Amino acid sequence: IIAATNRNLEKEVENEQFRSDLYHRLMVYPIHLPSLKDRGEDVLLLAGYFLERISRQLNIRQLRLTSEANSSLLNYSWPGNVRELEHVISRAALRAKANSPHQAIVSLTSELLEIRSDKPVGNLPELDTNSANIQPNMSLKAATEAFQRRIIVHALQQADGNWAMAAKQLQMDRSNLIRMAKRLNISIQKTTQVTFN
Repeated sequence: IIAATNRNLEKEVENEQFRSDLYHRLMVYPIHLPSLKDRGEDVLLLAGYFLERISRQLNIRQLRLTSEANSSLLNYSWPGNVRELEHVISRAALRAKANSPHQAIVSLTSELLEIRSDKPVGNLPELDTNSANIQPNMSLKAATEAFQRRIIVHALQQADGNWAMAAKQLQMDRSNLIRMAKRLNISIQKTTQVTFN
C-alpha cells in the first residue's frame, strides 16, 4: 500500500484524530516529499512537462516560457503546490492561444501567468553609496541618475553581466532594467565588464 497525505499524521495520532494502529502499519517506509516552494528549479521541470501536455491538448506546436516567466515561477511560493502550478500554466496557455490563435509557437509571459513574486530576493552585497559621485551642487535629477547608475552597475557586476539575474536582485523587470541602463549610458562589454559613459 502506498498512501499519501498532506497532514502530519504523528500530530493527528497525538490529537486522537487518526488511529495509532493504522498509523504504525502505514509508517513502514515513510517518504517525505518537500512542497514545491522548497524544490528550487524543479518548478521549471514540472512547468515544462505541463507545457508539453497542454500544447498537445490545445493543438499548439510549441508552448514556451519567456525568461521573465521563468523568474516569476521561481520567485513564487506555490501555496497550492503542483496542482496550482498546473492550473497557472493551463490558464496562461489558454490566454496565450486566444491572443495568438494561428501561431505555431506561443510564448507565455509573466503577465499571462498572473502570479506575483512573494519570496524575498537575495540581497546584494553591501554597496558603498558614497561612491555614486554625488556632489553637493548637483540637481536632484543628476544626483538621482548618478545613484541609479551606481546601483545598476553594482548589480550587473555581482551578476557577471547577466541582465535577468541583476533585474531579479533589483526586484524589477529585465526589460525595464535594460531600458533604464540604456538611458543612463550603461553597457556591458563582452568580457562582462560593466561600464558607463
